[in-house]
Amino acid sequence: MSKQYIEGADFSLERLTDSVPQDGRYYLLKDSQIIAVFDSPEEAQAYYKRLCLSYWTRMLGSDDLTLRLQAARGLLRRDRTHRPALETLAAYGDSKERSYAAESLRRLERQQATATPAEA
Repeated sequence: MSKQYIEGADFSLERLTDSVPQDGRYYLLKDSQIIAVFDSPEEAQAYYKRLCLSYWTRMLGSDDLTLRLQAARGLLRRDRTHRPALETLAAYGDSKERSYAAESLRRLERQQATATPAEA
């Protein structure tokens, strides 16, 4: 039995739960309705991760600071160089997150500076 979801999101990926058929396949639910079925865990995870990234990207622009921070953390779990997520944590995260994000942003700036050819 497994269920993956983001608290507050309207979708989940489920297998062998009370909400889906007990056939061993992976079911993507939106608003408690089955919207997709997958035979392979890799295919199911790939689709679910795309939904998560889309959700977190939308929530990064939320007026609710708690949602913005949750979104930034979710995005950074997938991409440690996601600039808007790092900027959100640098501004609003706890002290450890602010420090991590500030250092990561400095590192990104250095990498971009060395990748850009010097202008004559």
